[in-house]
Parts: sequence; C-alpha cells; structure tokens
Amino acid sequence: MSFASYIYILGFLPATCLAFWFIQRKSLSSALWSLTIASGIFYTYWNPRDLIIASFSVVLNYFAAKFLLEWNRRRWVFYTAIIGNLLVLGYYKYLTFLIELVSPELAAMHRVYLPLGISFFTFTQIAYLADCWAGKINPEQHVPRDYFLFVSFFPHLIAGPILHHSDVFSQFRGGFRTDRNQKIGTAIVLFSIGLFKKAVIADNLSLIVAPIFSLADKNA
Repeated sequence: MSFASYIYILGFLPATCLAFWFIQRKSLSSALWSLTIASGIFYTYWNPRDLIIASFSVVLNYFAAKFLLEWNRRRWVFYTAIIGNLLVLGYYKYLTFLIELVSPELAAMHRVYLPLGISFFTFTQIAYLADCWAGKINPEQHVPRDYFLFVSFFPHLIAGPILHHSDVFSQFRGGFRTDRNQKIGTAIVLFSIGLFKKAVIADNLSLIVAPIFSLADKNA
C-alpha cells in the first residue's frame, strides 16, 4: 500500500497507532512487538513472497550480529556476514542485468524478481554489523524485539532512509507515555507535510518529466 493511499491513511495507519497506544498502556515490550507485526503486514501487502526473503535476511543477520558480540568480534563471522549480504543483494539486483549483457533472450527466460526495499534493509543491517564489529553496540542492547523492529519498521522499510541504530533504539526504550499530545501533534504535522510533497508536488511534476524521460529512452 502506498503512503498516500486511502487504505494506508484511513485504515492501516490509524489502526496500527491505536493498537500501539492501547497495548503500551499494559506493556511497552508487547507494543513494540505489535509494531513489528504491523510492519510485516504492511510489507506482505505488496507481495507475500517478499516477506519470506526479508524475514530470512533479518533473522540471519540478527544471529550474525549476536555471534559477533558474543565471540569477541571474530573476523571471519564479520566478513562472512558482509559478503553474504552483498551476494544476496547482487543476485536479486544485478543478475538479470548481467545475463542481458550476454543474451537478452536468456535474461527474459530467467528474470530475477527484485524484492521490495531489499537495498534498504540490507544496507541497514550491514551498517549494524559494522557497528558490532567496531564495538559500538553493547551486547545487552542486541535483543530480538528491538532489532527486528529497527530493521522492519514500516515507515522506512520500502523507501528508506537507511537508519542508524543509535537514532532508533533510544526511542524504543524511552517510553511513549509522556508528552503524548505533543508527539501526536508533531507526527500529524510531519506526515501532512510529507503527504503534500508526495501527492501535490511530486505526483504532478512526474506528469511533466515522464514524457521527457520516455523520449530520452527512445533516442538512446
């Protein structure tokens, strides 16, 4: 679902926020897990197959980071995890392109489907692994609840930006019960600004520039 769609604005987003605020009155940990579940539902809406790939990536990288933190930052774990992430990303993003260089007909027969947002969640996790390797993450910080939500949080999952754990983890643990009205007001203002930029400015400009890019492709 698009951030500018009715199903997101009138359905998914308010339902997720209400569920979070209700659950966090009893348990902040459960409320954070509810956001992870909501992020999975959001991602599945685009293509259920993508969720399988993303889930494997998140789980494997979680354990890679755990091994780095518990095994005194073993070099082979770090490089194996980094190379593995880059190989998976390269397979999905560039294999079809490389095959097309050799044979366009063969590429059409073996086109690789690109999972949505794979670059964002891959590089987010690579940066996290690099921080584990550099000793910038305390092992007590690395728990499934925070890590899974950090990587999968739906506002940035498919469109970025790539987040740093220090900007997010502190918000998870800081609690959400204070300054509630101010936080809600700030969120509504920021969302409204972003929606205006997308629906009014970007979408209308695309009608102007799309024919120009199409003409350039024809003349290339």
